[in-house]
Amino acid sequence: MEKPLQSDVQELALIIERRTIDTLFQPVFDARGERIHGHEALSRGPAGSALRGPLDLLAAAHSEGRSIELDLLMIDLAIERFGASGAPGHLFINVLPATLLGCDDLATRIGKGTTQAGLRARDLVIEVTEHGLAADTGRIHASVQPLRRLGCGIAIDDLGAGSSGLKIWSELRPDYVKLDSYFTAQIERDHLVSEMMRSMLSMAHVMGSRVVAEGVETERQLELLRVLGVDYLQGFYLRRPQSEPLREMPRLDPGSVPVRDNLGGATCAGELLIERPALNPKTRIEEVVALFHAHEDWDSLAVVADDKPVGLVRRDTLLTMLSRPLYPEIYNRKPVTRVMENQPVVVDTRARLDQVSRMVTGTDTRRINEDFLISHHGKYAGVGRTIELLRQITAQQVQAAKQSNPLTLLPGNREIEQHLFRLLALRVPFVMCHADIDHFKPYNDAYGYRQGDQVLLHLADLLRGITTPDEDFVGHIGGDDYILVLRAPDWQRRINKLLDSFGASVSNFYADEHRALGGIDGVDRDGLPRRFPTMTLSVGVVSVTGDDVAQQNELMHALQRAKSQAKSIKGHAIALVKGDSTTPERRQSIA
Repeated sequence: MEKPLQSDVQELALIIERRTIDTLFQPVFDARGERIHGHEALSRGPAGSALRGPLDLLAAAHSEGRSIELDLLMIDLAIERFGASGAPGHLFINVLPATLLGCDDLATRIGKGTTQAGLRARDLVIEVTEHGLAADTGRIHASVQPLRRLGCGIAIDDLGAGSSGLKIWSELRPDYVKLDSYFTAQIERDHLVSEMMRSMLSMAHVMGSRVVAEGVETERQLELLRVLGVDYLQGFYLRRPQSEPLREMPRLDPGSVPVRDNLGGATCAGELLIERPALNPKTRIEEVVALFHAHEDWDSLAVVADDKPVGLVRRDTLLTMLSRPLYPEIYNRKPVTRVMENQPVVVDTRARLDQVSRMVTGTDTRRINEDFLISHHGKYAGVGRTIELLRQITAQQVQAAKQSNPLTLLPGNREIEQHLFRLLALRVPFVMCHADIDHFKPYNDAYGYRQGDQVLLHLADLLRGITTPDEDFVGHIGGDDYILVLRAPDWQRRINKLLDSFGASVSNFYADEHRALGGIDGVDRDGLPRRFPTMTLSVGVVSVTGDDVAQQNELMHALQRAKSQAKSIKGHAIALVKGDSTTPERRQSIA
């Protein structure tokens, strides 16, 4: 780092002495467009100063060994000015890792500052950037504990900008995760970034962290982030930093874009919530016993400190322990912390049921009737029961079955539409295929519906066999019509494998006489005698690139055109539609 000019050194000294830091506030919005969640405080040097820019200001302070001093001044002024504004919501404050590690009385200082400013400590969110955290995560973890006890929220800023994001995330268990603006900038042009963000959101909701997407600069980014399901939004497109916090909620909805990912459709842990009072850590064990005796249907009670679950007491465990000789005399007047489980399973209300199931069944707990804790944005909300979790999962599977094709159990029309909606909204490149069996009706008429169903089940198995479950999608419209969505670039090889497999196996469904004839003698739609050939497969294909802006009805129209073109070709065939052109081809094996 270059040594600052002497004039910059003098300027820095005056700025600190005279407290001439400008504090700007950039709002953090609820992704639903319903409210202002809070503001991030951004510090600048005085207008017209060579140290106006935050990087220049921090660089000068670092060079002179005054980083912590400057950082503390910025924190003091941000709290003071936000409190004076009377603005609602949380105040997000950036704190350097060096300040966390080097200022022993940081929590005391912030506590005093918030009281003087008329704020509550719980209104503050301390942002610690991922940069510089990897060197000593243990000390960083210890340093944030006094702030947590004070009531402050903790956020990791610029997650993904450094090299140790997941490690920091796992160890700090932050209340907020602010995704680096790189991800927001790339979401429009790189579908892999969208998938990465979906994974990070899934992890956040399991851990109880709320996700803030920074750097929103276009309407399209706003749409995609809302479809993905981020919790909060921040960026120049929504509102630039300004000297006064925003008071009224502007319109954020650019259209009828849903806020959450429509593909998932999974029931969340919030639907398992049973509201139940919680215990204070100082509650005496004899009081807990009295509560259990008064409420025979309570199997457990949460222990909560500062609104956050810290332990769990189970009825049967406690009462069994106290049934031993002398144990009541020893423990009755002790605090509940002496007998509680210190690391209970805690899931966020937004966690999907499959995630909850893995967390609950992944513990040593084996009894099906045991409770687990449910939080909302890190705060205790209530309890959930494992038996109810299993009931909900079963009900979910039954509901999915109702929407699926009753023969093949493949997703039906609604699931197909939802899957396409997400892919089109995120501009993910894919190919969509419509597979249709040629001459299926004559076969069905000759052999009966039972045997016809076996052909349909066989084709469903072949379709599943060429797909990757986590990437691709197979749906059944009805009859002999199937929808296939493939994401891999080798889609054409897979389709040819499908045609080869169907062609090699379909003769097994015919009697010897029909195999010898090469088909079935029957009557066509006009009542004329005709020999219908052995069943073949036609596949219409539409290729959608990540740059396409397509509507679902346009895609389905193009797919119908491709299927019609494929069926006009004799034998197994593929017809590809891309743009306004249709390229038919006879089936060819591709190595």
